[in-house]
Amino acid sequence: MAGSSRRAASRRLQLPLLCLLLQGATAILFAVFVRYNHETDAALWHWGNHSTADNEFYFRYPSFQDVHTMVFVGFGFLMAFLQRYGFSSVGFTFLLAAFALQWATLVQGFFHSFHGGHIHVGVESMINADFCAGAVLISFGAVLGKTGPAQLLLMALLEVVLFGVNEFVLLSLLGVRDAGGSMTIHTFGAYFGLVLSRVLYRPQLDKSKHRQGSVYHSDLFAMIGEACCSGVGGGPCVSAARLPARGHTARLASVFSGPCVSAARLPARGHTARLASDFSGPCPPPRGHAGRLEQATRVRLHGGRPGAASPHSAAARHLGTIFLWIFWPSFNSAPTTLGDGQHRTALNTYYSLTASTLSTFALSALVGGDGRLDMVHIQNAALAGGVVVGTAGEMMLTPFGALAAGFLAGTVSTLGYKFFTPILESKFKVQDTCGIHNLHGVPGVLGAFLGALVAWLATHEAYGGGLETVFPLIAKGERSAKSQAVYQLFGLFVTLMFASVGGGVGGLLLKLPFLGSPPDSQCYEDQIYWEVSGTCVPSSLGALPSLCLLPPLPAHTSLERPPSLDATLAFQVPGEHEDETQGPLRAEEPDTRA
Repeated sequence: MAGSSRRAASRRLQLPLLCLLLQGATAILFAVFVRYNHETDAALWHWGNHSTADNEFYFRYPSFQDVHTMVFVGFGFLMAFLQRYGFSSVGFTFLLAAFALQWATLVQGFFHSFHGGHIHVGVESMINADFCAGAVLISFGAVLGKTGPAQLLLMALLEVVLFGVNEFVLLSLLGVRDAGGSMTIHTFGAYFGLVLSRVLYRPQLDKSKHRQGSVYHSDLFAMIGEACCSGVGGGPCVSAARLPARGHTARLASVFSGPCVSAARLPARGHTARLASDFSGPCPPPRGHAGRLEQATRVRLHGGRPGAASPHSAAARHLGTIFLWIFWPSFNSAPTTLGDGQHRTALNTYYSLTASTLSTFALSALVGGDGRLDMVHIQNAALAGGVVVGTAGEMMLTPFGALAAGFLAGTVSTLGYKFFTPILESKFKVQDTCGIHNLHGVPGVLGAFLGALVAWLATHEAYGGGLETVFPLIAKGERSAKSQAVYQLFGLFVTLMFASVGGGVGGLLLKLPFLGSPPDSQCYEDQIYWEVSGTCVPSSLGALPSLCLLPPLPAHTSLERPPSLDATLAFQVPGEHEDETQGPLRAEEPDTRA
């Protein structure tokens, strides 16, 4: 009991102290080193008698807005698929990105914009810091649900430094071209996170497998204007349609096909009358023997299989996918040279994304059960087209080349989710929560090879006067196209080296016991770190968990779901093949820890 109290006290102080320490240190460094650049400083800008329309802000800020939205909304909601980890997915994304932006401004500034004893910042430094934050969030995807906020902040502290060093070596020392970050962002972030996850490997993670599924709706939608039903702790509500129609639960199964069971909708007969009784306020936490019994008999909602997902929470993640898909052309083109280079990068990314989407749908249906689609494939592999043209996007890839690259990336990514992810965990002991290897790692490596190939084919005839902006060293005669291609491949090797070594060191750092990582049985659980409120009915049927309350429906409202609205007709929905002859509800194994 005393040990538990000490751990609680440590958790109470750990995050505030670390946040205050990091913010205080960065604030001091900002005060000493950071200054406005000449396009931001009032005196310098007006001293040059420039036209307001010439300010870099008006050319770069629209792209910055798109990139910023991708980092905070796109990445945040893309990871908000775990049924009981939605608050942490979005909240820790917010925390990590906010810190990474400040720290990256300093680290990148020392390498790229340090002169006169100061770091000079403007809208371009904001874009570059967002790119660095994106790499950190990619790594976060590998350890999502298995690390605490203090660990994640320390991960970001180390990764931002290594990101800055790797970026400087590739772009400034080696002369590698990588505007959209296939190597510097996606490959680096992915393999840093994968090695980190390997060092943090949890052999007993199966104790939390039942939380790795998704739920269709979530309170996260309230952040963008749509409030939806969720279970206590971010978990799923009981779906009456999922309950085996036996005994007292037969009456539950006949009345409601939505994600939550409303007490007002239950026929007030027998034992179910107690469920329909008026009750408001959150369910009290189970205690003592009754609490252990409640935990041991909690219903596994969707077919009783570990990690099964209901058809009801991929919506939040799909929202992240749509944001990323729409804004990815801006992401790749934001740092490129204004004019034809930026225009060409956006166009190549645009076509590559469309091709990766079609290949993802095709392959998902081809390898899926009964020819149906897997939402995990659609939400992730469709984005691989944006990753694969990150390096070659500003080059003369041609629209056909962009389509071919996107189609290949979507195909490889989909097959990776289907076949390689299980091998990655079982054989290589890498527990990749979000599948970053398939979305960022492999497409990033493919993008590096694609960039080397297109650089190899670069000629003065193809680029004309634009060769100086895309390949300045070739235009100056300091490097041939073939040697540029070799440097591109060497940049990939350097990136993998920095990512692997950094991920290993970061994993050892995060394993320090005082950092307080969640126990194996409490991974993917919001309630460890968040106050989670909910309104529910305490179960009085023993086998049933506490149920969510919804406002009563009008008497004339139809509760039947038309077959035409059933997502299971087109998508694989875990749990829909539940055998009606399976007998009593299957319960979770009790947590044997402590």
